[in-house]
Amino acid sequence: MQKIYLFCVIFSTAMFISCGTVFSQALPAANEKVLPKIYSVYIYHLTKYFLWPPQNLNQGNFIIGIIGNGEIKIDQELQAMAETKKANGQQIVIRYFSTPAEITSDCHIIYISYENSNYLSDVLIKTQKTPVLVVTAKEGLGKVGSPVNFVTVDGKTSFELNTDAIEKRSLKFAQQLKAIATLI
Repeated sequence: MQKIYLFCVIFSTAMFISCGTVFSQALPAANEKVLPKIYSVYIYHLTKYFLWPPQNLNQGNFIIGIIGNGEIKIDQELQAMAETKKANGQQIVIRYFSTPAEITSDCHIIYISYENSNYLSDVLIKTQKTPVLVVTAKEGLGKVGSPVNFVTVDGKTSFELNTDAIEKRSLKFAQQLKAIATLI
């Protein structure tokens, strides 16, 4: 049984790294029809490679919050994914928040679109005492505190990991992510 589990972990890791390689090398970042799919796949896979404290897992649903509803329709992609996938054995639920003040304490991930990136500092303040993975999509936001930030590198979609921001939120991540992310 332990060998099967180990195989599944290794296989999943290899698949995520290969997906990251494909996405970061083969798809142009400028294609706005493709970006929501890429971002939703990354967000889903991040649920597999991040570890929340035990008191925040396996209790109710796995909540992914979205701030605003911008031009990039990631919400539709995440909603479709939530209908067929689970995160850490939990049902995925997508919640929408117009402002950071509306964010609930049971969120696991908060996605802030490019169009709503001005909310980053408010979201970081609102969620600072909770293990919430904040994910953004605007150049430079990783350097100012976003734990995960989607970026364009040489015309390709990739992501940054702000390891200090992740640690401050009591989150842990699989070391395999270092192979496909830009570390800040």
